Amino acid sequence: MGFDFHDRTLDVSVDLNAMVHMDADAEEAVKAAGLKAWRSAWVAQHPGEHGKLTVRFLDFQAKVESQRSVQQ
Repeated sequence: MGFDFHDRTLDVSVDLNAMVHMDADAEEAVKAAGLKAWRSAWVAQHPGEHGKLTVRFLDFQAKVESQRSVQQ
């Protein structure tokens, strides 16, 4: 797993082989927690700024598996 930042977008590299063993609720919880953590970190460093924050979950070939966004 790894991370990369691009302005308001956070890329998270994930092991899809490990994700297939998770049930849908657990996978959704992990992705929601990732977005919540990104929002908290971004807000702490950019007080008063607004914009669309996005977390993209990428496979080992950097293909987008899924993404979540929130308007800040």
